[in-house]
Amino acid sequence: RRNWYHILNYIVMQLVLVLLGWCTFFLPPESIDARLGIAFTMVLAINVFQIVLVENLPETGDLSRLQWFTILNTIVLGLIAVESVVVCGCARALERRHELDRHVKKFVNRPDAHRAVRRIQRAARRLILLQKVAVAVEESLDPQEK
Repeated sequence: RRNWYHILNYIVMQLVLVLLGWCTFFLPPESIDARLGIAFTMVLAINVFQIVLVENLPETGDLSRLQWFTILNTIVLGLIAVESVVVCGCARALERRHELDRHVKKFVNRPDAHRAVRRIQRAARRLILLQKVAVAVEESLDPQEK
């Protein structure tokens, strides 16, 4: 058998496709469409290699090492696609958090915000005090029920 034929036509080409799939890590996290487009295109290309490989190899009952290599490359590219979705979700959550921080900073640095915070704190203290008084009154009115 000519091993170089399989090495150059299958293994090297699949490695190039997987390396192209790794290019998604260099794209910005917000560009989910480009990241998924590259990842799914590479998965489809590897699947074409799987089909060509099955047609060109003799039929046996077991999977060859080359077929296992192709299956593992498909799994790697699938995980790259999943990673792209997770990274995009995390980037969006982080952006929402930063947007909330920017929104809060607009109000916190204003002079009337400090007065409003003090009023809220006083009202909260009064509510806590009223709750304590209500519990004490309730306990004093119903001593026999306990």
